[in-house]
Amino acid sequence: MTLAALGDLDQLVERTMYLRFVAGADWEHHRRLQGVFADSYALKNRILYGDGLEPQGAWWLLETLDWLDENLPVPPFRESAWPEESVCWFKAEANESINRMWALTRILREHGHLVRVLKTRNPGKVLFEDDHQLVVIQWRQI
Repeated sequence: MTLAALGDLDQLVERTMYLRFVAGADWEHHRRLQGVFADSYALKNRILYGDGLEPQGAWWLLETLDWLDENLPVPPFRESAWPEESVCWFKAEANESINRMWALTRILREHGHLVRVLKTRNPGKVLFEDDHQLVVIQWRQI
């Protein structure tokens, strides 16, 4: 292998980053945290039942969740034999989906939810992949 080829490999590794938006505190182990969708839909239910988000925040939350529902494929969890601890990680190049997740993160934080964004180049054993995300069994350490 030439040095030029190694340089190309370094650039490829440099670009391969994955992100996971999770609900929880910094001290909590990443494998115990769930994604932010559960908290987001709980907040959406508060809106639908008239339990207090200001109109602009409510609009942003509903619009963001609607966009994600329409544009982010749902991996086939129910049809698979994947372990229960399987989780999704966004590919760094899924720009619009990640932008929408940052919007959810901002809204959740404004309403008292703890949200972390995990980043890694190697999230775990890949079970599924599409243009936006991976489904993996996470490594113990990331």
